[in-house]
Amino acid sequence: MLQTGDSRRNQQNQLNQKNAGESKTSSIAKSTDSQAGEHQVTKKAKRPLLTANNSSRHPWKPLIRDGQQWIAHHPLTIISSFLFLLINIIPRIIFSTPVDLSLAQTTDRLGFLQSSYENIMQGRWYTVLTAVFFVDDSWQILLGLIIILTMMSVAESRLGRRLTVVISIVSMLIGLSSGLALCFAFQGHRKRWAILYVMSQSYGPCVLVIGAFMAAAIMMTPLWRRRVYIYTYAVIAATLLYRGEPVDYALLVSAFVGQACGFIVSRLSLRDFDAQPAQTAETWHILGIVTLISACGPLISATSPIHAGPFSQLSFLVSSAQINTRNLAPCMMAGGSRASCYLRYGFFHVNSFSHILVSLLSVLVMVLIARGIYRGRLLAVDLAIIFNTAMVIIADLYYFIFPFLLLKIDPNNKNLKVSSLIQVSLRELIATCVLPLTLLIIYAFQRRNFTIVTRRRRKVIGGAVIVASFLLLCLLYVIIAKTTGGQHRQWESDVFNGGWPRARRPYGDYQRQYRYSSWSSTHPDAASILEIVLSLTYYFLPTGFLKILRHLHFTFLSPLTQMTGAVFGPLLWVIIVVVVAVCLSDTGVVGVSEHRKADQIVELGGESMSFMTTWQGNNYWFSSSGRSAIAYRVYVGIALTVTGPFGDPSEYEQSVNDFIQFCQNRSWTPVFYSIHQELTEFLEKKHWSSLDVGTEMIIDPTQWKTTGKKWQDIRTAINKAKRENITDVLSTYQDSTLDIQSQIMGISEAWSGQKALPEMGFTLGSVKELMDPRVKLLYAVDPRGVVQAVTSWLPTYRQGRVIGWTLDFMRHRPDASNGIMEFLIARMAERLRDGQGGPDMQNVEFMSLSAAPLSGIRASDSASASLTHLLQMTADILEPAYGFHSLLFFKKKFQPHQAHVYVAYPDSSKLGQIALAVGHAYLPSVKVKDLFSMAGSLTRHAHPAEQARANGEQGS
Repeated sequence: MLQTGDSRRNQQNQLNQKNAGESKTSSIAKSTDSQAGEHQVTKKAKRPLLTANNSSRHPWKPLIRDGQQWIAHHPLTIISSFLFLLINIIPRIIFSTPVDLSLAQTTDRLGFLQSSYENIMQGRWYTVLTAVFFVDDSWQILLGLIIILTMMSVAESRLGRRLTVVISIVSMLIGLSSGLALCFAFQGHRKRWAILYVMSQSYGPCVLVIGAFMAAAIMMTPLWRRRVYIYTYAVIAATLLYRGEPVDYALLVSAFVGQACGFIVSRLSLRDFDAQPAQTAETWHILGIVTLISACGPLISATSPIHAGPFSQLSFLVSSAQINTRNLAPCMMAGGSRASCYLRYGFFHVNSFSHILVSLLSVLVMVLIARGIYRGRLLAVDLAIIFNTAMVIIADLYYFIFPFLLLKIDPNNKNLKVSSLIQVSLRELIATCVLPLTLLIIYAFQRRNFTIVTRRRRKVIGGAVIVASFLLLCLLYVIIAKTTGGQHRQWESDVFNGGWPRARRPYGDYQRQYRYSSWSSTHPDAASILEIVLSLTYYFLPTGFLKILRHLHFTFLSPLTQMTGAVFGPLLWVIIVVVVAVCLSDTGVVGVSEHRKADQIVELGGESMSFMTTWQGNNYWFSSSGRSAIAYRVYVGIALTVTGPFGDPSEYEQSVNDFIQFCQNRSWTPVFYSIHQELTEFLEKKHWSSLDVGTEMIIDPTQWKTTGKKWQDIRTAINKAKRENITDVLSTYQDSTLDIQSQIMGISEAWSGQKALPEMGFTLGSVKELMDPRVKLLYAVDPRGVVQAVTSWLPTYRQGRVIGWTLDFMRHRPDASNGIMEFLIARMAERLRDGQGGPDMQNVEFMSLSAAPLSGIRASDSASASLTHLLQMTADILEPAYGFHSLLFFKKKFQPHQAHVYVAYPDSSKLGQIALAVGHAYLPSVKVKDLFSMAGSLTRHAHPAEQARANGEQGS
């Protein structure tokens, strides 16, 4: 239901005036073969196809112009990006050989550009600055380029080029010097300092631009400013806590200095910002971000070479910090096979794809929980409590219980000393458990603020599926383990350097020993049930927990059993991921009672398109009084309304406010779609943004007449129908005969079969929407009783009385005569003017022709220009398949009054999600194959001969 831009309308009007004299007799009649709502023009009255002079031939040109304007307005960003690329590419070309141009190999020759504490202490202070611009590999080059293009462009557009340069340099210098000092203060007394002292550091351009970016945030709206601060500091906190490298300290200081500079240049103080209590939705978002950091933190820690962050110990969730990498190469060089050396130094299971997958899936589960908390779901908080409790328990087992259990099993082990166990395990246990315990306390106190409840039935089924899957997989594993052959290898309990047990079987200079006992029917106890169940933990737990079990007497099972475990481990976690995702996406079900209630409320009052709210697929919000409601659909976090509120007009403003709060309590973004000027102005007072997305064509039936030159096409259509003895019949689908109903179904199916894409929905009706007894049908019948065309009309009520009718469904036979749709619309206007057809057709105040979706876009401000061009491009691409633009000009034949309709939204950062939600609402079942069909449609309709014939038949 969208309207073309001014330039497009002027261009099209000129084209129509040029062809009007040639096409009066050939194009008067037929102009729509669309579904009402979709409102497609007919096959004979061709739509305006892509021509050489039409901008739709190159629909991407407006976006290209937007890009050119962006480049012109951000020269500092472009120059900085170019210099960053040169600094990283030219030295590598100079210091490389013709056969050696790879980044990894040439970087080793550029050590004089890389910074480290050792280089600084040796007087090479310049390396601190070169490490900002010179990075290690191609991925860091790409990431640095993205950071410069985004952060610096934001700063340049708000601060100006001079301030951006000054703040960037000041914040970088203070951040680097203070960050290096802080890192030394926190790490200088630890064992890891020896590694940090000589480790090469690549700071990257983020240290340079983050200060200016944080300073520019002060110029943003409060919503965006809060987002920038929260998300930026959240990312920095995650890297600092889980990685703890010097660059993380430098980023923190630079960001803080940049924020302070923003306050200075804007001449604002903290008193200028109202410190309002955190709303419920903000509590959800902050806790969600904290949970996401705790979920992804182990991954960050696992990638760090030094694990210097306070929470680096949690990397054991996704990796094993106990593998002995230093001795792996000598083992293999000494003649040991790769399998034996991997087994000896803890690589066997860490290298397994199955265990890597289990580790990543466990992190994915926590990410899903963080997303649920962000959206305010109570179940997500409960799952977070369960997971953090399990983490504390497992950590306790890992660091405290299992070492003493090993002492009990093997009291003669010299490497397991009680004093060292207590000292080391207690310290590591505290470091590991402090974050989960803190989160548990926070979740417990904030749980009451989470109000979105998952249906009990879905939770019970989900829990049952997980438990049943776990038990079934365990049972199958035990059965396979007990029924297949293998060898029982019992390790000596003495430990080699804290790693895998040493043995006496020679591998070069290394000694290993096995004690074999054959697996046979005479040794039924070789692999006990307990040992088999313990072996399952190798496959069900992340890799970091392997150290717990490798000190135990472990049974090596048959290859088939090991393969089974390698499959069952990831399979169980995939089931957990799916169940958690399904449970956390539960949006409830709208039952028959809600639809019945909406059917009653819509008769109290509404706008011209409010009757569309009664269609299937809508959810409903009802006011506390039960006299007003709002219909909406939820997709990708967007609550997209079907027009505005309906029911008692006196409650509309309060209903809008309450619905907005209702959506915020569920972490949805409310978006009001196809609303009129009055509601748009009300929302703009709340600092919402709006976009003019269409023009509704409204006719006053009391003033209907077809005299004058402008009505030539309509008069011709009426006279032609009379000459061919075509009559119009007003009825309902229920009151029509079976023959008429079947003909209407056939016309609709024939229309759908000609289209490259499926029928559109949402605000566009189809045959099933005709079946409501309140919907009127006006169809044309020839003397043989054949239905040539059909239209449907939706009622608009005020206190139970019909005050208007809105055009929805429009279809005709492929071989119907020209002008058949004009004839039906004109006859409906005459019936309403004369009060023909019953009480509902008398004293009617308006007749709406509705609006064509994507028939034009008009931005309300300059910030919406790119979105406007993107939507215009989408309309041009879809034009050959649906003919939205052609429909707009078809409706103008009836000389209607034009009323703009809008989409209003509170948050411009959600524009991408809004576009997805609108597209999904109209085409919920579209698939990739449909897109290829559309491409074929575009090719066919872009044929030059078709263009020429279409231009000649378009008419005015």
